[in-house]
Amino acid sequence: MRKKERQALQRVFAAPPAQRKEVFLQRLPMPALSYRQFIWGQMSYIRKWTWIVSAVLFSVAWCSAVWLEQDIVWLVSALFPFIAVSAVTEGAKSDIHGMTELEMAARFSRKSVLLARMTILGILHAVLLCLLVPLCWLHGSVTILQTGAYLLVPYLLTTVLGLHTTRTLHGKETGYICMAEAALVSVANVVFRSLFAAMYLPLHSNRWLLACVVLALLTAYEYRKQINQTEELTWN
Repeated sequence: MRKKERQALQRVFAAPPAQRKEVFLQRLPMPALSYRQFIWGQMSYIRKWTWIVSAVLFSVAWCSAVWLEQDIVWLVSALFPFIAVSAVTEGAKSDIHGMTELEMAARFSRKSVLLARMTILGILHAVLLCLLVPLCWLHGSVTILQTGAYLLVPYLLTTVLGLHTTRTLHGKETGYICMAEAALVSVANVVFRSLFAAMYLPLHSNRWLLACVVLALLTAYEYRKQINQTEELTWN
């Protein structure tokens, strides 16, 4: 539904103003909850495998770099799409398991829950990226700028594909499709490096940075569309 049409329907079918709303809400046995407490509480609802995937990736990268002394940039860039898909499927968990209507009837709005979980996973992945980029750079053969680009491009590409899939499709098969997309990006990352090795030379660093910027903008666009869709479902 278009934004103008939705706003027109809201005006036509506007509910009458509530009477004594504040008095009624004050009588409800609802303890105060700060935003920090709300964020902290949402951490317990994030699936354990989301944390495990991040921990396993960092452990594999650390062991490969420190003990095996390998160039781990390409290993991490091939595994990074699975980090992205864990966050995407976490945000669409209610749609995948058919719990959307139940969550919309809960105390907190579905939009607030979604934003809270996106914030938690965003911080987690930012910390993970800040740890992995220097680690890959120190034990690799490319510059730190190239390292960041090589990790971000497959991550952001998987995020864009996954967000579009979860926004347009619904049901349990959505999670499998997102996982297949992450596997496809991972394999394509390895194949592309083998067939087009010249694209990984410092000469083409600007193209990789441009790809990062474009994919970051597309990611922000998809997240915005997902949040707008959440607001529309709540109104419906």
